[in-house]
This record gives sequence, C-alpha cells and structure tokens, in this order.
Amino acid sequence: MSLLSVENLVVRHGLLQAVRGVSFGVERGETLALVGANG
Repeated sequence: MSLLSVENLVVRHGLLQAVRGVSFGVERGETLALVGANG
C-alpha cells in the first residue's frame, strides 16, 4: 500500500491547465520530485 497515492491529478492556474491526468504513488522511504520544463 502506498504512503501517498495520487490519481488523475489536474492543476489549473486561471485558464491555463498546467497538469492533466498525472498519477503516481509514493512508498515509505521513497523521495519524489516533480520537475517541470523550467526545472
């Protein structure tokens, strides 16, 4: 079982849809970084 589970995440800033349909899970002891085009 994941410590954190995200399914079909959508992020909007006004009319801009920055993220669509992102899914991931984080297990105990893992480190996760989400890096966009601008780093």
